[in-house]
Amino acid sequence: MDWDWLPWTNVSTMRKEKKPRRQKRPPPVAHPGEGYTPRTKTQEAALDTIRRNSITFILGPAGTGKTHLASGYAVQQLLAGTVEHIVITRPSVATEQLGYLPGSAEEKVGPYLVPFFDAIERIAGKRGHTKDRERVGAAVKIAPLAYLRGRTFRNAVMIFDEAQNATFSQLKLFLTRIGDGSKVIVTGDADQSDLPRSERRLIDVMQRLAAIKGVGVVEFKASDIVRHPIIENVLKELER
Repeated sequence: MDWDWLPWTNVSTMRKEKKPRRQKRPPPVAHPGEGYTPRTKTQEAALDTIRRNSITFILGPAGTGKTHLASGYAVQQLLAGTVEHIVITRPSVATEQLGYLPGSAEEKVGPYLVPFFDAIERIAGKRGHTKDRERVGAAVKIAPLAYLRGRTFRNAVMIFDEAQNATFSQLKLFLTRIGDGSKVIVTGDADQSDLPRSERRLIDVMQRLAAIKGVGVVEFKASDIVRHPIIENVLKELER
């Protein structure tokens, strides 16, 4: 008996019951917007901005759901067949100087991208199909900035997380990798940069590109925090 079409969580139960043989059918087709629900009006606005533009900057404090939003949109598009790949990169001194670490480039960068995979798993897992989870896992490409030169990513959702830690040249490099059928989502918190103040260029790059048709900007506020209500008060006190 072919159980591929059945939700994974019900397979063992239905085998025990030995229900009559049923016709094989394909799993439901995912559609954009399915599997991820915005939790605030700003998140709704961010999703709309992503849909309408080729490049979207999403800035805001910790806990506003920037990474979850970007990952959720990417997974939706992948399962709907709109894109073929999800490209993820995250700037860090460590990811630019990885030669001394063992393993492949993906193994070296992987620990820095755990939040992304957590978010992707939550989104894909809601559909309940192992094939969908396997498809997402196979489609995610970890792209260290040092390995991006000369690359073009077509039919992909490209996510640049923690962009407040990127230099001008790194932002320029990533943004110019976009190919046909792709979208770029840049997320960051300008108040939490690890770079010297003179090298912080995220806001500068965003402001210079905002006037271009096809570039959108969404800024979250402390009132948009959804991770835990205490975070808003913590940020206010620490930044006071």
